[in-house]
Amino acid sequence: MKPKQATAFVMDLVSALETEKKSGSYISNIVKAIRSWLDFNGIQLQQKIRISNRDDLTKFADERPPTPDELCQILNAALHERSRLRVQRSDILVFPGHSIWTYGA
Repeated sequence: MKPKQATAFVMDLVSALETEKKSGSYISNIVKAIRSWLDFNGIQLQQKIRISNRDDLTKFADERPPTPDELCQILNAALHERSRLRVQRSDILVFPGHSIWTYGA
């Protein structure tokens, strides 16, 4: 594969993935792997590959850690006697400065 063909291949791949509405960080990781393989085989891409929304973290943008009240509800449900899920108190990380007994026992 010649450098011109490799560049055209990568650009076509990026266009196809952007058409499929894949995230920019996902596309960037794929291009990084392909570029590494091409470099290993002595093939250099001839131009810079531009990826839209490369730095957007769309998957985790709306996530947040649970509040102490939400964590209390989760632990109460998990530690309930009839619950199938068993959680040992030593396996749980809680907010700094708080005892596990504060969140439900």
